[in-house]
Amino acid sequence: MLESNTKCVSCHRRFAKYKRIQSGEALCPICLERSLIKQIRKSLGRYSMLKPFAKVVFLITIENFSKHIAALELFKKATQDHHTQIIVGLPSIFQSFSKIIEALGYEIEVLHMPLDGIKTWIELIKLQQLLGLQLARRVKAKFLVLPYTREEVLIITFTSIFKKDKEGFSEVLPVKKNEISIIKPLYIVSLRDLTAYSYFRGFENSYISISKYEILEKLSEEMLIHLTHISPELLYASEKSIGLITKLKLGFGGKCKLCYGYTPLGKDICSYCERLLKIIHRL
Repeated sequence: MLESNTKCVSCHRRFAKYKRIQSGEALCPICLERSLIKQIRKSLGRYSMLKPFAKVVFLITIENFSKHIAALELFKKATQDHHTQIIVGLPSIFQSFSKIIEALGYEIEVLHMPLDGIKTWIELIKLQQLLGLQLARRVKAKFLVLPYTREEVLIITFTSIFKKDKEGFSEVLPVKKNEISIIKPLYIVSLRDLTAYSYFRGFENSYISISKYEILEKLSEEMLIHLTHISPELLYASEKSIGLITKLKLGFGGKCKLCYGYTPLGKDICSYCERLLKIIHRL
C-alpha cells in the first residue's frame, strides 16, 4: 500500500493507495476497482462464460472467504449490464456471516460441507463444485461461478503436473460447459490485486478468512507469494501454456458426468467424484 502523495496514473486526480508490482501502476482504490471489473468482463467475453439474464450460483469457497466476498462484489458490478441474478452458495462454516452478506443485497443458500476425509486441495475444489452444482440444479441456475484467481489456477496446474494427475488438471480450465456451466471469471485477475481491493473495501478487517486449513495440503505460501510478482506478459504466456498443456496432458478421455472434468475412457465418473460421493452421502 502507498502512503505517499503520488497521484493515480489512471485518473490523475485522486491519490494512489496501491502499486501493482506487475506493471508498476500506482492506482487509487476506485481505479483499481474499475480495472478489476474490466479484467472480469474481458474473461467473460473471451471465453463466452455468461449469457444475459442468467441465474448463477456464486460459490464462496472456504479457502479465501474475505477475498471471495470481494470477488462477489466485483462480479456483481461486472455483470450489471447482463442483469445477472446471483445466488450465493455459502459454506455452513461461515453461516454466522450470512446477515452481513444479505445486507450487501444477496440471496443466500447455505451449503453443508463435510470436510472430514478431505486430504488435498483438488479434493476440496471438487467437493465444493459438486455441492455447488447440486445447489444450482435445485434453484434452476445455469452457471456455477468459482472465484479462483490466476495464481490459484497456476497452483492447480503445477500441482497436477507434478503429480501426473489428469483428473485434477482439468480444473485449470476457465470454463467447463455442460447443462450447468462452471466458470472462473477471475481467471486473469491477480490475487494480489484482489487482496488489495478486499482490504480497501474493509473485508480483510471485518471477516475471518480460513485460508490455511490444516487438514489440507493447500498451496505453498512461498510459491503463492512468488506468483503474485509475475509480470502480465508471463501470466498471459502461462494462460496460453495452460491451453496447450491441457490438450497434450489430457489427451483422449471422457467427461465426468458429475464435475464435467476429465475421466479415463470407459468411465462415467472420475475417481475424485467416486470418493467424494461417499463423503457427501454421509450427510
